[in-house]
Amino acid sequence: MRVFFFDSVISTNNEAVKLINYGLEPVFGVVANRQTGGRGYHGNQWISEDAENIYFSTALPIEIFAADEVSMFTQTFVLSFLEKLSPLIHLNVKWPNDIFFHGKKIGGVLLETCYGGKAVKHAVFGVGINVASAPDLKNVPDGNYKAAALRDFLPSISYAFVLDKVIKAVADAIHLHKREAFSEFIANNWKNFDTLYHKQARVKFNGKIFSGKALGIDPNGCFILHINEKKRMLFNSASAKIIL
Repeated sequence: MRVFFFDSVISTNNEAVKLINYGLEPVFGVVANRQTGGRGYHGNQWISEDAENIYFSTALPIEIFAADEVSMFTQTFVLSFLEKLSPLIHLNVKWPNDIFFHGKKIGGVLLETCYGGKAVKHAVFGVGINVASAPDLKNVPDGNYKAAALRDFLPSISYAFVLDKVIKAVADAIHLHKREAFSEFIANNWKNFDTLYHKQARVKFNGKIFSGKALGIDPNGCFILHINEKKRMLFNSASAKIIL
């Protein structure tokens, strides 16, 4: 995979879209030392000031995915990345694709689509990993959790090492897609890393909050919430959000 390096950009997702508009065909990656307008899931700000943190995006042609596979690609990527770091540190995933360790956020993934005319042509997903430092989230909307960096727990871990694992996890996700093995891979690995599995959880959906026991995800990557003995609910990441 071709990877383009920049010093400072508004966001690596924006830069990937620019390259597509210039005529560059996916698959390719974009890496930056800093982002001046990084963003996260559900429109949250992603603070991107430290050049030793990972700010990476990759662009993929949308036609390779079935309707429900784009979000599953991001979950497959996250699980592959966590597996690659597991010999050093056992990180966790919070549905749909946030990376946590001991209740503190280490990183996350933002999936966006790119239009050509009126049709969606490409999927762009950005990865942010706190390697050297973690932002102060006191004044960030929805900053109802603490952040941490990998070096808080692994002082000698290098930027180059983590970036290599990110790029290899992207390649793994592409390979698993070609084998039509998304569902099998997610089913076999999600519980090993799920920070909420069999714990009480709250989900915000359509302006309402639902409480129950988290039971992992279904084969399409939807969150399963056990409300009571007679009721279970499935939530799609496009319209629902875990409340911490």
